[in-house]
Amino acid sequence: AISEHTASVAGEFVLPISDWWHATAEQLMQGLNEKAFRWAGDPQTILINGKGNMNCTHNELYTCNETGVCMEGTNEVAGANERPWYKPSYHPSGCDPSYCPGHEVLEVTSGQTYLLRLINAGSLSLFNLAVEGHSLTVVEVDGEPTQPYDTTSVDFNSGQRISVLLTANQSVGTYVIRVMTRARSGVRTAHALLQYAGSTAVISDPSAAEINQPAWSDNGFTFDFQSNIKGLYSGDHALPAVPPNSDVQKRFQILNTQERAVDGRNHNGVPSVDSIQTAIGTGDDRPENNCDAAGNTRNLRWFMGRRTFHMPSTPVLAKMYYDIGRADLSEDNGYYEIQVGEVYDMVIQNYPACNGVCETHAWHLHGMHFWVLGHFRGEYTGSEEQIAAFNLEDPPMRDTVQTVSEGVDNVPAVRSGCGYTVIRFRPMSPGAWHFHSHHVFKMAMGSSFVLHTGLSSIPPPPDNLLLCGNMTPAAISTKLFPEISEICVPPTTTTTTTTTTTTTTSTSTTTATTTTTTSSSPSTLMGTTSSETSPSSTVGPSPQSASPTTTGSLATTAQSTVVVDSTTEATVNFASPGFELSFQVLLVVLALPGLM
Repeated sequence: AISEHTASVAGEFVLPISDWWHATAEQLMQGLNEKAFRWAGDPQTILINGKGNMNCTHNELYTCNETGVCMEGTNEVAGANERPWYKPSYHPSGCDPSYCPGHEVLEVTSGQTYLLRLINAGSLSLFNLAVEGHSLTVVEVDGEPTQPYDTTSVDFNSGQRISVLLTANQSVGTYVIRVMTRARSGVRTAHALLQYAGSTAVISDPSAAEINQPAWSDNGFTFDFQSNIKGLYSGDHALPAVPPNSDVQKRFQILNTQERAVDGRNHNGVPSVDSIQTAIGTGDDRPENNCDAAGNTRNLRWFMGRRTFHMPSTPVLAKMYYDIGRADLSEDNGYYEIQVGEVYDMVIQNYPACNGVCETHAWHLHGMHFWVLGHFRGEYTGSEEQIAAFNLEDPPMRDTVQTVSEGVDNVPAVRSGCGYTVIRFRPMSPGAWHFHSHHVFKMAMGSSFVLHTGLSSIPPPPDNLLLCGNMTPAAISTKLFPEISEICVPPTTTTTTTTTTTTTTSTSTTTATTTTTTSSSPSTLMGTTSSETSPSSTVGPSPQSASPTTTGSLATTAQSTVVVDSTTEATVNFASPGFELSFQVLLVVLALPGLM
Protein backbone atom coordinates (compact mmCIF):
# COMPACT_ATOMS: atom_id res chain seq x y z
CA ALA A 1 0.00 0.00 0.00
CA ILE A 2 1.13 3.56 -0.67
CA SER A 3 -0.13 4.55 2.77
CA GLU A 4 -2.91 3.70 5.18
CA HIS A 5 -5.23 5.66 2.90
CA THR A 6 -4.95 3.03 0.16
CA ALA A 7 -4.90 -0.10 2.31
CA SER A 8 -8.54 -1.06 1.72
CA VAL A 9 -9.11 -0.31 -1.96
CA ALA A 10 -11.12 -2.85 -3.94
CA GLY A 11 -8.73 -2.74 -6.90
CA GLU A 12 -6.28 -0.73 -8.95
CA PHE A 13 -6.19 0.57 -12.50
CA VAL A 14 -2.97 1.66 -14.19
CA LEU A 15 -3.58 4.26 -16.89
CA PRO A 16 -0.57 5.33 -18.97
CA ILE A 17 -1.60 8.37 -21.01
CA SER A 18 0.51 9.60 -23.91
CA ASP A 19 0.48 12.11 -26.73
CA TRP A 20 0.89 10.77 -30.25
CA TRP A 21 2.20 12.52 -33.34
CA HIS A 22 1.25 10.79 -36.59
CA ALA A 23 4.83 11.12 -37.81
CA THR A 24 8.20 9.61 -36.99
CA ALA A 25 10.50 10.99 -34.32
CA GLU A 26 13.10 11.67 -37.02
CA GLN A 27 10.69 13.91 -38.90
CA LEU A 28 9.72 15.79 -35.77
CA MET A 29 13.27 16.25 -34.50
CA GLN A 30 14.73 17.33 -37.81
CA GLY A 31 12.92 20.65 -37.83
CA LEU A 32 13.99 21.40 -34.26
CA ASN A 33 17.67 21.17 -35.10
CA GLU A 34 17.60 23.23 -38.28
CA LYS A 35 18.42 26.92 -38.30
CA ALA A 36 15.22 27.40 -40.32
CA PHE A 37 13.35 26.23 -37.23
CA ARG A 38 10.20 24.13 -37.63
CA TRP A 39 8.22 23.35 -34.49
CA ALA A 40 6.79 19.84 -34.15
CA GLY A 41 3.36 21.21 -33.26
CA ASP A 42 0.81 19.75 -30.91
CA PRO A 43 0.05 16.01 -31.01
CA GLN A 44 -2.63 14.64 -33.30
CA THR A 45 -4.02 12.13 -30.79
CA ILE A 46 -4.06 11.40 -27.07
CA LEU A 47 -3.88 7.73 -26.11
CA ILE A 48 -5.29 6.16 -22.94
CA ASN A 49 -3.73 2.75 -22.38
CA GLY A 50 -2.69 2.87 -26.01
CA LYS A 51 -6.18 3.56 -27.34
CA GLY A 52 -7.22 6.71 -29.14
CA ASN A 53 -9.79 7.90 -31.64
CA MET A 54 -9.61 10.58 -34.31
CA ASN A 55 -12.39 11.60 -36.67
CA CYS A 56 -10.77 11.69 -40.09
CA THR A 57 -13.25 14.21 -41.50
CA HIS A 58 -14.02 16.61 -38.67
CA ASN A 59 -11.52 16.92 -35.87
CA GLU A 60 -9.43 19.39 -33.90
CA LEU A 61 -7.01 19.75 -36.83
CA TYR A 62 -9.16 20.27 -39.90
CA THR A 63 -12.74 20.18 -41.22
CA CYS A 64 -13.85 18.83 -44.60
CA ASN A 65 -16.87 20.01 -46.58
CA GLU A 66 -19.24 18.03 -48.83
CA THR A 67 -16.90 18.28 -51.81
CA GLY A 68 -14.00 16.80 -49.89
CA VAL A 69 -12.06 20.04 -49.40
CA CYS A 70 -10.45 20.07 -45.96
CA MET A 71 -9.43 23.25 -44.18
CA GLU A 72 -7.17 23.81 -41.16
CA GLY A 73 -8.01 27.37 -40.22
CA THR A 74 -7.61 29.28 -43.49
CA ASN A 75 -5.29 26.72 -45.07
CA GLU A 76 -6.39 23.87 -47.30
CA VAL A 77 -4.91 20.55 -46.21
CA ALA A 78 -5.00 16.96 -47.40
CA GLY A 79 -8.06 15.07 -46.27
CA ALA A 80 -8.38 11.53 -44.99
CA ASN A 81 -8.52 9.87 -48.40
CA GLU A 82 -5.34 11.65 -49.47
CA ARG A 83 -3.32 10.48 -46.48
CA PRO A 84 -1.99 13.72 -44.95
CA TRP A 85 1.63 13.86 -43.75
CA TYR A 86 0.74 13.08 -40.15
CA LYS A 87 -1.02 9.85 -41.07
CA PRO A 88 1.34 6.82 -41.01
CA SER A 89 1.70 4.86 -44.23
CA TYR A 90 0.39 1.69 -42.61
CA HIS A 91 -2.99 3.33 -41.98
CA PRO A 92 -5.72 2.75 -44.55
CA SER A 93 -6.09 5.57 -47.05
CA GLY A 94 -9.80 5.88 -46.35
CA CYS A 95 -11.53 6.91 -43.14
CA ASP A 96 -12.68 3.53 -41.88
CA PRO A 97 -14.15 3.50 -38.33
CA SER A 98 -13.59 -0.25 -38.11
CA TYR A 99 -9.92 0.46 -37.51
CA CYS A 100 -10.64 2.44 -34.35
CA PRO A 101 -9.82 0.46 -31.19
CA GLY A 102 -12.74 1.69 -29.09
CA HIS A 103 -12.34 3.18 -25.63
CA GLU A 104 -10.58 1.85 -22.56
CA VAL A 105 -13.17 0.59 -20.07
CA LEU A 106 -12.72 0.52 -16.28
CA GLU A 107 -15.20 -1.86 -14.68
CA VAL A 108 -16.16 -1.06 -11.08
CA THR A 109 -18.66 -2.20 -8.47
CA SER A 110 -21.05 0.26 -6.84
CA GLY A 111 -19.96 1.37 -3.36
CA GLN A 112 -16.32 0.30 -3.77
CA THR A 113 -13.21 2.51 -3.81
CA TYR A 114 -10.50 2.09 -6.41
CA LEU A 115 -6.98 3.38 -6.91
CA LEU A 116 -6.23 4.95 -10.28
CA ARG A 117 -2.51 5.14 -11.04
CA LEU A 118 -2.16 7.85 -13.68
CA ILE A 119 1.06 8.09 -15.69
CA ASN A 120 1.88 10.95 -18.04
CA ALA A 121 3.94 9.13 -20.66
CA GLY A 122 3.70 12.09 -23.03
CA SER A 123 6.47 13.96 -24.77
CA LEU A 124 5.07 17.47 -24.41
CA SER A 125 1.61 17.65 -22.91
CA LEU A 126 0.25 18.72 -19.56
CA PHE A 127 -2.78 16.48 -19.02
CA ASN A 128 -5.89 17.12 -16.96
CA LEU A 129 -8.11 14.17 -16.09
CA ALA A 130 -11.65 14.21 -14.72
CA VAL A 131 -14.41 11.62 -14.33
CA GLU A 132 -18.00 12.51 -15.07
CA GLY A 133 -20.01 12.85 -11.83
CA HIS A 134 -17.16 11.72 -9.55
CA SER A 135 -14.56 13.39 -7.37
CA LEU A 136 -10.98 12.26 -6.97
CA THR A 137 -8.63 12.13 -3.96
CA VAL A 138 -4.91 12.53 -4.49
CA VAL A 139 -2.89 10.13 -2.29
CA GLU A 140 0.47 9.76 -4.06
CA VAL A 141 2.77 11.61 -6.47
CA ASP A 142 5.80 10.10 -8.21
CA GLY A 143 5.78 7.10 -5.87
CA GLU A 144 5.68 9.13 -2.64
CA PRO A 145 2.66 9.36 -0.28
CA THR A 146 0.67 12.55 0.18
CA GLN A 147 -1.98 13.79 2.53
CA PRO A 148 -5.42 13.12 0.97
CA TYR A 149 -6.46 16.00 -1.25
CA ASP A 150 -9.96 16.11 -2.77
CA THR A 151 -10.40 17.61 -6.23
CA THR A 152 -12.67 17.45 -9.27
CA SER A 153 -9.77 16.99 -11.72
CA VAL A 154 -6.02 16.43 -11.62
CA ASP A 155 -3.13 18.01 -13.51
CA PHE A 156 -0.02 15.95 -14.30
CA ASN A 157 2.74 16.99 -16.64
CA SER A 158 5.08 14.93 -18.78
CA GLY A 159 6.91 12.35 -16.66
CA GLN A 160 4.73 12.85 -13.59
CA ARG A 161 2.73 10.09 -11.93
CA ILE A 162 -0.20 10.66 -9.65
CA SER A 163 -2.46 8.19 -7.84
CA VAL A 164 -6.03 9.06 -6.93
CA LEU A 165 -8.85 7.34 -5.11
CA LEU A 166 -12.21 7.07 -6.85
CA THR A 167 -15.32 5.86 -5.05
CA ALA A 168 -18.09 4.41 -7.20
CA ASN A 169 -20.85 6.29 -5.35
CA GLN A 170 -23.13 7.26 -8.24
CA SER A 171 -26.11 5.48 -9.77
CA VAL A 172 -25.30 2.33 -11.70
CA GLY A 173 -24.35 3.43 -15.20
CA THR A 174 -21.49 4.22 -17.53
CA TYR A 175 -19.56 7.46 -17.06
CA VAL A 176 -17.05 9.27 -19.22
CA ILE A 177 -13.40 9.74 -18.23
CA ARG A 178 -11.92 12.68 -20.11
CA VAL A 179 -8.30 13.67 -20.60
CA MET A 180 -7.52 17.05 -22.13
CA THR A 181 -4.29 18.86 -22.81
CA ARG A 182 -3.69 22.16 -21.05
CA ALA A 183 -1.20 25.07 -21.07
CA ARG A 184 -1.08 25.01 -24.89
CA SER A 185 -3.77 26.46 -27.16
CA GLY A 186 -3.89 23.38 -29.41
CA VAL A 187 -6.23 21.46 -27.10
CA ARG A 188 -6.54 17.71 -27.65
CA THR A 189 -8.91 15.34 -25.83
CA ALA A 190 -9.26 11.62 -25.26
CA HIS A 191 -11.87 9.48 -23.51
CA ALA A 192 -12.23 6.28 -21.53
CA LEU A 193 -15.27 4.83 -19.77
CA LEU A 194 -16.04 4.05 -16.14
CA GLN A 195 -18.60 1.26 -16.24
CA TYR A 196 -20.48 0.07 -13.15
CA ALA A 197 -21.24 -3.62 -12.86
CA GLY A 198 -24.74 -4.20 -14.20
CA SER A 199 -24.76 -1.12 -16.42
CA THR A 200 -26.36 -1.46 -19.84
CA ALA A 201 -25.76 2.14 -20.87
CA VAL A 202 -24.05 2.69 -24.20
CA ILE A 203 -22.00 5.85 -24.73
CA SER A 204 -21.93 6.60 -28.43
CA ASP A 205 -20.39 10.08 -28.17
CA PRO A 206 -18.28 10.59 -25.04
CA SER A 207 -17.33 14.10 -26.19
CA ALA A 208 -20.90 15.19 -25.45
CA ALA A 209 -20.55 14.53 -21.71
CA GLU A 210 -20.53 17.65 -19.54
CA ILE A 211 -17.45 17.50 -17.34
CA ASN A 212 -16.03 20.41 -15.37
CA GLN A 213 -12.40 20.95 -16.33
CA PRO A 214 -10.23 24.08 -16.32
CA ALA A 215 -9.56 25.95 -19.56
CA TRP A 216 -6.26 25.37 -21.33
CA SER A 217 -4.98 28.80 -20.21
CA ASP A 218 -6.17 28.65 -16.59
CA ASN A 219 -2.72 28.71 -15.01
CA GLY A 220 -4.38 29.68 -11.71
CA PHE A 221 -5.84 26.17 -11.44
CA THR A 222 -2.44 24.62 -12.18
CA PHE A 223 -0.75 26.83 -9.59
CA ASP A 224 -3.33 26.08 -6.89
CA PHE A 225 -3.43 22.37 -7.63
CA GLN A 226 0.34 21.99 -7.35
CA SER A 227 0.45 24.10 -4.19
CA ASN A 228 -2.32 22.12 -2.48
CA ILE A 229 -0.48 18.78 -2.67
CA LYS A 230 1.15 18.13 0.71
CA GLY A 231 3.51 15.33 1.69
CA LEU A 232 2.63 12.71 4.31
CA TYR A 233 4.84 13.03 7.39
CA SER A 234 3.05 10.71 9.82
CA GLY A 235 2.35 7.00 10.13
CA ASP A 236 4.26 4.00 8.84
CA HIS A 237 4.85 5.56 5.43
CA ALA A 238 6.04 8.97 6.61
CA LEU A 239 8.42 10.92 4.40
CA PRO A 240 11.86 11.91 5.74
CA ALA A 241 11.93 15.30 7.45
CA VAL A 242 12.99 18.30 5.39
CA PRO A 243 16.58 19.39 6.09
CA PRO A 244 16.68 22.91 7.60
CA ASN A 245 17.87 25.95 5.67
CA SER A 246 21.11 25.91 7.64
CA ASP A 247 22.08 22.59 6.00
CA VAL A 248 21.91 23.98 2.47
CA GLN A 249 25.40 24.06 0.93
CA LYS A 250 24.39 25.88 -2.24
CA ARG A 251 21.22 27.25 -3.78
CA PHE A 252 21.39 26.87 -7.55
CA GLN A 253 19.43 29.62 -9.30
CA ILE A 254 18.50 28.35 -12.77
CA LEU A 255 16.99 30.75 -15.29
CA ASN A 256 15.16 28.90 -18.08
CA THR A 257 15.10 30.85 -21.35
CA GLN A 258 14.51 30.36 -25.06
CA GLU A 259 17.05 32.12 -27.29
CA ARG A 260 18.96 31.89 -30.54
CA ALA A 261 22.44 30.40 -30.36
CA VAL A 262 25.46 31.62 -32.26
CA ASP A 263 27.48 28.82 -33.89
CA GLY A 264 30.44 27.75 -31.79
CA ARG A 265 29.07 29.32 -28.63
CA ASN A 266 26.95 27.55 -25.99
CA HIS A 267 25.96 30.61 -23.97
CA ASN A 268 24.43 34.06 -24.20
CA GLY A 269 24.79 37.08 -21.94
CA VAL A 270 26.58 36.45 -18.65
CA PRO A 271 25.92 32.81 -17.65
CA SER A 272 25.14 32.31 -13.97
CA VAL A 273 23.59 29.72 -11.68
CA ASP A 274 24.16 31.94 -8.63
CA SER A 275 21.88 34.90 -9.44
CA ILE A 276 18.71 35.11 -11.52
CA GLN A 277 19.25 38.84 -12.06
CA THR A 278 22.84 38.33 -13.28
CA ALA A 279 21.65 35.69 -15.71
CA ILE A 280 18.85 37.89 -17.07
CA GLY A 281 21.32 40.69 -17.67
CA THR A 282 20.61 44.13 -19.09
CA GLY A 283 20.18 45.75 -22.49
CA ASP A 284 21.22 43.67 -25.45
CA ASP A 285 22.28 40.83 -23.15
CA ARG A 286 18.71 40.12 -22.01
CA PRO A 287 17.19 36.85 -23.31
CA GLU A 288 14.47 38.53 -25.40
CA ASN A 289 17.17 40.46 -27.27
CA ASN A 290 18.78 37.19 -28.39
CA CYS A 291 15.83 35.90 -30.43
CA ASP A 292 16.86 37.14 -33.88
CA ALA A 293 17.40 34.24 -36.28
CA ALA A 294 19.80 36.46 -38.29
CA GLY A 295 18.51 35.19 -41.61
CA ASN A 296 18.17 31.62 -40.37
CA THR A 297 21.81 31.40 -39.37
CA ARG A 298 21.17 30.75 -35.66
CA ASN A 299 19.52 27.76 -34.02
CA LEU A 300 16.61 28.25 -31.66
CA ARG A 301 17.62 26.67 -28.33
CA TRP A 302 16.60 26.47 -24.69
CA PHE A 303 19.11 27.72 -22.13
CA MET A 304 19.60 26.94 -18.42
CA GLY A 305 21.41 29.72 -16.58
CA ARG A 306 22.06 31.18 -20.08
CA ARG A 307 23.90 27.98 -21.13
CA THR A 308 22.50 25.55 -23.68
CA PHE A 309 23.42 21.89 -23.26
CA HIS A 310 24.78 19.59 -25.96
CA MET A 311 24.53 15.86 -25.33
CA PRO A 312 27.97 14.17 -25.34
CA SER A 313 28.55 11.13 -27.54
CA THR A 314 30.54 9.51 -24.72
CA PRO A 315 28.61 8.87 -21.47
CA VAL A 316 29.47 11.32 -18.70
CA LEU A 317 30.43 8.56 -16.24
CA ALA A 318 32.87 7.14 -18.78
CA LYS A 319 34.37 10.57 -19.41
CA MET A 320 34.87 10.97 -15.67
CA TYR A 321 36.16 7.49 -14.83
CA TYR A 322 38.42 6.91 -17.84
CA ASP A 323 39.54 10.51 -18.31
CA ILE A 324 38.11 10.67 -21.83
CA GLY A 325 37.61 14.37 -22.52
CA ARG A 326 37.28 15.01 -18.81
CA ALA A 327 38.13 18.68 -19.32
CA ASP A 328 34.77 19.11 -21.11
CA LEU A 329 32.93 18.54 -17.83
CA SER A 330 33.04 22.16 -16.76
CA GLU A 331 30.43 24.62 -15.55
CA ASP A 332 30.85 26.46 -18.85
CA ASN A 333 29.39 23.37 -20.54
CA GLY A 334 26.63 22.76 -17.98
CA TYR A 335 28.29 20.34 -15.51
CA TYR A 336 28.09 21.24 -11.82
CA GLU A 337 29.77 19.38 -8.96
CA ILE A 338 27.86 18.37 -5.83
CA GLN A 339 28.77 16.13 -2.88
CA VAL A 340 27.14 12.92 -1.67
CA GLY A 341 25.13 13.47 1.51
CA GLU A 342 25.08 17.28 1.30
CA VAL A 343 21.93 19.37 0.92
CA TYR A 344 21.21 21.66 -2.03
CA ASP A 345 18.39 23.90 -3.21
CA MET A 346 17.44 24.64 -6.77
CA VAL A 347 15.35 27.61 -7.87
CA ILE A 348 13.92 27.01 -11.36
CA GLN A 349 12.93 30.39 -12.76
CA ASN A 350 10.47 30.60 -15.64
CA TYR A 351 10.91 33.29 -18.30
CA PRO A 352 8.89 34.19 -21.43
CA ALA A 353 9.97 32.44 -24.61
CA CYS A 354 10.86 34.35 -27.78
CA ASN A 355 7.16 34.61 -28.69
CA GLY A 356 6.36 36.13 -25.29
CA VAL A 357 4.59 33.04 -23.92
CA CYS A 358 5.45 31.95 -20.37
CA GLU A 359 5.25 28.22 -20.87
CA THR A 360 4.49 25.54 -18.32
CA HIS A 361 7.49 23.22 -18.09
CA ALA A 362 8.10 19.79 -16.56
CA TRP A 363 11.47 19.07 -14.92
CA HIS A 364 12.99 15.74 -13.95
CA LEU A 365 16.04 14.95 -11.82
CA HIS A 366 17.67 11.54 -12.21
CA GLY A 367 18.86 9.48 -9.28
CA MET A 368 16.81 10.86 -6.39
CA HIS A 369 13.55 12.32 -5.15
CA PHE A 370 13.45 15.86 -3.82
CA TRP A 371 11.29 18.04 -1.59
CA VAL A 372 9.16 20.56 -3.48
CA LEU A 373 9.37 23.63 -1.26
CA GLY A 374 6.83 25.54 -3.28
CA HIS A 375 5.57 27.13 -6.47
CA PHE A 376 5.71 30.91 -6.52
CA ARG A 377 4.67 33.82 -8.72
CA GLY A 378 7.01 36.41 -10.17
CA GLU A 379 10.80 36.56 -10.06
CA TYR A 380 13.11 35.11 -7.44
CA THR A 381 15.49 37.61 -5.82
CA GLY A 382 16.58 35.65 -2.75
CA SER A 383 14.88 38.03 -0.31
CA GLU A 384 14.27 36.97 3.28
CA GLU A 385 10.55 37.11 2.59
CA GLN A 386 10.82 34.70 -0.32
CA ILE A 387 12.99 32.24 1.62
CA ALA A 388 10.63 32.41 4.59
CA ALA A 389 7.80 31.30 2.27
CA PHE A 390 9.46 27.93 1.57
CA ASN A 391 7.33 25.05 2.86
CA LEU A 392 9.57 23.18 5.30
CA GLU A 393 6.72 21.48 7.16
CA ASP A 394 4.95 19.18 4.72
CA PRO A 395 6.19 19.60 1.15
CA PRO A 396 5.56 16.73 -1.26
CA MET A 397 8.47 14.62 -2.50
CA ARG A 398 8.73 14.12 -6.24
CA ASP A 399 11.21 13.39 -9.00
CA THR A 400 9.40 15.50 -11.62
CA VAL A 401 8.11 19.00 -10.99
CA GLN A 402 6.48 21.87 -12.88
CA THR A 403 7.10 25.55 -13.34
CA VAL A 404 3.72 27.18 -13.84
CA SER A 405 2.75 29.76 -16.45
CA GLU A 406 1.68 33.34 -15.75
CA GLY A 407 -0.36 35.96 -17.56
CA VAL A 408 -3.53 36.04 -19.65
CA ASP A 409 -3.32 33.17 -22.12
CA ASN A 410 0.08 32.57 -20.50
CA VAL A 411 1.51 35.84 -21.86
CA PRO A 412 2.83 38.10 -19.05
CA ALA A 413 2.37 41.84 -19.42
CA VAL A 414 6.06 42.46 -18.68
CA ARG A 415 9.16 40.58 -19.81
CA SER A 416 10.59 39.32 -16.54
CA GLY A 417 10.70 36.21 -14.41
CA CYS A 418 7.23 34.65 -14.65
CA GLY A 419 7.01 32.17 -11.79
CA TYR A 420 9.49 29.87 -10.09
CA THR A 421 9.62 26.54 -8.31
CA VAL A 422 12.01 25.63 -5.48
CA ILE A 423 13.23 22.10 -4.71
CA ARG A 424 15.60 20.77 -2.04
CA PHE A 425 17.61 17.59 -2.59
CA ARG A 426 20.27 15.46 -0.95
CA PRO A 427 22.21 13.11 -3.27
CA MET A 428 22.80 9.80 -1.52
CA SER A 429 24.67 7.98 -4.29
CA PRO A 430 27.68 8.97 -6.38
CA GLY A 431 27.13 9.55 -10.05
CA ALA A 432 26.27 12.00 -12.79
CA TRP A 433 22.65 13.04 -12.43
CA HIS A 434 20.87 14.57 -15.38
CA PHE A 435 18.43 17.44 -14.69
CA HIS A 436 16.34 18.17 -17.76
CA SER A 437 13.07 19.31 -19.22
CA HIS A 438 10.73 16.33 -19.49
CA HIS A 439 9.31 17.84 -22.67
CA VAL A 440 11.44 15.84 -25.07
CA PHE A 441 11.54 18.52 -27.78
CA LYS A 442 12.84 21.14 -25.34
CA MET A 443 15.43 18.73 -23.96
CA ALA A 444 16.64 18.10 -27.51
CA MET A 445 16.97 21.87 -27.86
CA GLY A 446 19.36 22.15 -24.89
CA SER A 447 17.12 22.42 -21.83
CA SER A 448 19.21 20.40 -19.36
CA PHE A 449 22.43 20.14 -17.37
CA VAL A 450 24.32 17.57 -15.26
CA LEU A 451 25.00 17.41 -11.52
CA HIS A 452 27.93 15.12 -10.69
CA THR A 453 29.54 14.01 -7.43
CA GLY A 454 33.20 14.45 -8.39
CA LEU A 455 35.84 12.26 -9.98
CA SER A 456 36.97 10.41 -6.85
CA SER A 457 33.41 9.29 -6.03
CA ILE A 458 32.76 7.34 -9.23
CA PRO A 459 32.92 3.54 -8.66
CA PRO A 460 34.30 1.05 -11.21
CA PRO A 461 31.97 0.04 -14.05
CA PRO A 462 30.22 -3.36 -14.22
CA ASP A 463 31.90 -6.36 -15.82
CA ASN A 464 29.56 -6.30 -18.81
CA LEU A 465 30.50 -2.75 -19.78
CA LEU A 466 29.64 -1.79 -23.36
CA LEU A 467 31.77 0.62 -25.35
CA CYS A 468 30.39 3.68 -27.13
CA GLY A 469 31.46 7.14 -28.19
CA ASN A 470 35.19 7.56 -27.58
CA MET A 471 35.36 4.56 -25.23
CA THR A 472 37.87 2.63 -27.31
CA PRO A 473 39.74 -0.31 -25.74
CA ALA A 474 42.93 1.71 -26.00
CA ALA A 475 41.34 4.62 -24.12
CA ILE A 476 40.06 2.58 -21.21
CA SER A 477 42.51 -0.31 -20.80
CA THR A 478 45.00 1.50 -18.57
CA LYS A 479 42.27 2.56 -16.11
CA LEU A 480 40.37 -0.71 -16.23
CA PHE A 481 43.38 -3.04 -15.81
CA PRO A 482 46.22 -0.99 -14.30
CA GLU A 483 47.98 -3.99 -12.80
CA ILE A 484 48.06 -5.85 -16.12
CA SER A 485 49.00 -2.72 -18.04
CA GLU A 486 52.10 -2.44 -15.84
CA ILE A 487 53.15 -6.10 -16.07
CA CYS A 488 51.92 -7.46 -19.38
CA VAL A 489 53.84 -5.36 -21.85
CA PRO A 490 54.66 -7.43 -24.95
CA PRO A 491 58.43 -7.67 -25.59
CA THR A 492 60.06 -5.02 -27.68
CA THR A 493 61.40 -6.43 -30.97
CA THR A 494 64.32 -4.48 -32.37
CA THR A 495 65.50 -4.92 -35.95
CA THR A 496 68.77 -3.32 -37.07
CA THR A 497 69.51 -2.90 -40.76
CA THR A 498 72.97 -1.75 -41.90
CA THR A 499 73.57 -0.30 -45.34
CA THR A 500 77.18 0.18 -46.51
CA THR A 501 78.22 2.48 -49.31
CA THR A 502 81.87 2.46 -50.53
CA THR A 503 83.38 5.38 -52.37
CA THR A 504 86.90 5.05 -53.92
CA THR A 505 89.13 7.94 -54.85
CA SER A 506 92.70 8.00 -56.07
CA THR A 507 94.07 8.30 -52.57
CA SER A 508 91.68 6.53 -50.19
CA THR A 509 88.61 4.41 -49.69
CA THR A 510 85.73 5.72 -47.56
CA THR A 511 82.97 3.50 -46.26
CA ALA A 512 79.71 5.15 -45.01
CA THR A 513 77.46 3.00 -42.88
CA THR A 514 73.82 3.90 -42.10
CA THR A 515 72.15 1.93 -39.33
CA THR A 516 68.32 1.99 -39.00
CA THR A 517 66.75 0.57 -35.86
CA THR A 518 63.00 -0.07 -35.76
CA SER A 519 61.32 -1.10 -32.51
CA SER A 520 57.95 -2.88 -32.33
CA SER A 521 56.33 -2.37 -28.97
CA PRO A 522 52.92 -1.72 -27.43
CA SER A 523 53.18 1.86 -28.71
CA THR A 524 53.25 0.50 -32.25
CA LEU A 525 49.94 -1.24 -31.64
CA MET A 526 48.49 2.01 -30.31
CA GLY A 527 49.33 3.78 -33.57
CA THR A 528 52.86 5.16 -32.95
CA THR A 529 56.29 3.90 -34.08
CA SER A 530 59.85 4.59 -33.08
CA SER A 531 62.63 4.90 -35.67
CA GLU A 532 66.18 6.06 -35.20
CA THR A 533 68.79 6.62 -37.94
CA SER A 534 72.47 7.07 -37.03
CA PRO A 535 75.02 7.66 -39.79
CA SER A 536 78.74 6.91 -39.22
CA SER A 537 81.92 7.06 -41.27
CA THR A 538 84.82 4.60 -41.09
CA VAL A 539 88.07 4.17 -43.00
CA GLY A 540 89.12 0.64 -43.87
CA PRO A 541 87.37 -2.60 -44.61
CA SER A 542 83.55 -2.69 -44.59
CA PRO A 543 82.04 -4.17 -41.37
CA GLN A 544 79.68 -7.09 -41.52
CA SER A 545 75.96 -6.33 -41.32
CA ALA A 546 74.60 -6.70 -37.83
CA SER A 547 72.15 -9.52 -37.17
CA PRO A 548 68.64 -8.64 -35.96
CA THR A 549 68.55 -8.53 -32.18
CA THR A 550 65.50 -9.43 -30.10
CA THR A 551 65.21 -8.39 -26.49
CA GLY A 552 62.50 -9.07 -23.93
CA SER A 553 61.35 -6.43 -21.46
CA LEU A 554 60.40 -8.94 -18.74
CA ALA A 555 62.69 -11.95 -19.17
CA THR A 556 65.29 -13.19 -21.63
CA THR A 557 63.00 -16.08 -22.59
CA ALA A 558 59.96 -13.91 -23.29
CA GLN A 559 58.16 -14.57 -26.59
CA SER A 560 55.27 -12.92 -28.37
CA THR A 561 53.14 -13.04 -31.50
CA VAL A 562 52.63 -9.74 -33.31
CA VAL A 563 49.04 -8.66 -33.92
CA VAL A 564 48.39 -8.46 -37.66
CA ASP A 565 44.67 -7.80 -37.95
CA SER A 566 41.46 -7.97 -35.95
CA THR A 567 41.22 -11.77 -36.17
CA THR A 568 44.79 -12.77 -35.28
CA GLU A 569 45.07 -14.84 -32.13
CA ALA A 570 48.17 -13.80 -30.23
CA THR A 571 49.52 -15.74 -27.29
CA VAL A 572 52.05 -14.18 -24.96
CA ASN A 573 53.94 -16.44 -22.57
CA PHE A 574 56.21 -14.68 -20.11
CA ALA A 575 58.63 -17.10 -18.42
CA SER A 576 59.22 -14.86 -15.45
CA PRO A 577 59.23 -16.78 -12.14
CA GLY A 578 55.68 -17.55 -11.03
CA PHE A 579 54.04 -15.71 -13.95
CA GLU A 580 52.33 -17.11 -16.97
CA LEU A 581 49.62 -15.38 -18.98
CA SER A 582 47.78 -16.23 -22.18
CA PHE A 583 45.19 -14.08 -23.82
CA GLN A 584 43.50 -13.56 -27.15
CA VAL A 585 43.80 -10.33 -29.07
CA LEU A 586 40.47 -9.43 -30.65
CA LEU A 587 41.32 -5.97 -31.94
CA VAL A 588 44.31 -4.25 -33.45
CA VAL A 589 45.06 -3.00 -29.95
CA LEU A 590 45.82 -5.42 -27.13
CA ALA A 591 42.30 -6.24 -25.90
CA LEU A 592 42.20 -7.99 -22.52
CA PRO A 593 39.48 -10.39 -21.25
CA GLY A 594 36.49 -8.47 -19.90
CA LEU A 595 37.41 -5.30 -21.79
CA MET A 596 34.73 -5.71 -24.45
